[in-house]
Amino acid sequence: SFKYPQETSLKNELDNAQANQFLIIFENPDFTLDIHKITSDLNIGYYLDYAPSETIDIGAIAWKLFLAPQGYCDGPSCSKPFAAYQTTNNGYRFVFEFKGKAEKELLHTQILSTFKFL
Repeated sequence: SFKYPQETSLKNELDNAQANQFLIIFENPDFTLDIHKITSDLNIGYYLDYAPSETIDIGAIAWKLFLAPQGYCDGPSCSKPFAAYQTTNNGYRFVFEFKGKAEKELLHTQILSTFKFL
């Protein structure tokens, strides 16, 4: 569970059982929570081809931080720049991806500090 700003709204939820993945998409600010079962073909050392820039402790959880100033390019187009925070627990990878800027922001820390495994 986690808390987010009052003006944030849930845009969509995607349950991809075939890929062992559940994705929650939020707006205002634009961010996602990607929950992925760790399997042998999932490289948790990287996120979308990016190596972590650092590991930071927020609350009692260690998060790997991935900064993508050019976004993620797949085919002819690229996504917006982003900052992604990844942690693992009980066989799952959890990634918060904040879109728009490839830098740490106070809002990220505020949201991640409320994140708890239930």
